[in-house]
This record gives sequence, C-alpha cells and structure tokens, in this order.
Amino acid sequence: LAGHSISNDGRPDYGLSFDNSGNGQFAQDLTVQGNFYTPSDKNLKTNIKTLQNALIAISAMRGVSFEYSDQHKYAAGQKVGVIAQELQKVYPEMVKMGEDGYLKVDYTQMSAVLIEAVKEQHQQIDELKERLHKQQQQIELILKKIK
Repeated sequence: LAGHSISNDGRPDYGLSFDNSGNGQFAQDLTVQGNFYTPSDKNLKTNIKTLQNALIAISAMRGVSFEYSDQHKYAAGQKVGVIAQELQKVYPEMVKMGEDGYLKVDYTQMSAVLIEAVKEQHQQIDELKERLHKQQQQIELILKKIK
C-alpha cells in the first residue's frame, strides 16, 4: 500500500495505512468503543427508491463460512460472510475493486436489503394468515351445513 502507515511495531503496511488518495486500511484488529456512523440524512440523498424484491435478492445470495488463505495478511480464524463475485451479480453497488485487485464488500449496505426482505416476508405471512382465516371460516360454514 503506497502511502503512510502507523503500527505499534513499526512494520510497513501494517496497522493503519493511508494510500496517496487518502483511503485508509486497517491491517490489524480494530475495536470501536464509540459508535460508527455513515451519513444517512434524507437531505443528503436524491433519487430515493424503496428496494423491491429484496426477498428474491436475499435468496440469490449465499452466506458462507470460510478462512482467509493468507491468515497473516487478513484476519485469522473462521469467518462468516459472502463471496464478493456472487454478491456483485445481485447488488453490484455493494462491491468494489480494491487497489490490490481483489473485490471487497460494503456490508453496511446489506442492512437495508435485510430490512426490506423482512418486511416483504411479513407481508407474505399476513397474506397467508388472512387466507387461512378465510379458509377456516369456510370450513366452519360447511360443518354447520352438514350438521
């Protein structure tokens, strides 16, 4: 990573690194004791549209468990996530090519998809409940006629 690095042991490209464009990368674990915020104010946005067919999109995604091939460069141990190439087919805006030539995922955007998918699923559940209620009423009516 061309630029500047800050680490606890003086190793280059380890710890917190900034490239010449100002993009930052953490090459060690990071614990945030405060909050992490992404600008989301309505006044900062244009062309706002509610996500459609989020449940279908979720069905096209695959959650995986994995280990990084290089556990010295990337986080060690078992991890969970998605495969960037697979996610890119469904939500290309969540995937970006890194300067190292590898794809990376913006997992923060996934929450909006999950919210809409849960709402779509809840609507389906409500529709099924209503259908079941109507069927139960029909059954009770038929039973009354039989008696």
